[in-house]
Amino acid sequence: MTKSIRLDLEELARVQATIELMPGASEAGALKHLLLLGVAAQNRDQIVLLYTRDRMSTGEIAERLGVSRLDVLHVLEERRVKVLDTPVEAFQADLERTTLPGSVARP
Repeated sequence: MTKSIRLDLEELARVQATIELMPGASEAGALKHLLLLGVAAQNRDQIVLLYTRDRMSTGEIAERLGVSRLDVLHVLEERRVKVLDTPVEAFQADLERTTLPGSVARP
């Protein structure tokens, strides 16, 4: 699929300067590479926002963005975001329970 965009002169100069630093790559190949790098950076930002602002679980984020849960956890660790997937209310309820699922009563 082919897409086109318009760049002003300053943007074009920045793109051309970057492409010149990529020897052996065609202009189209270099533009595709730069676009995909930008998409990856945007996904990393989205992971942090979805986790901190929207309070989505790491599993929900992985599914929504089409990445692995491990990738989500790596990004959160890299950005020094504390991870606690269990909602606070459920975590508190588990602490208050006398028996947990799968526990065995002792005689």
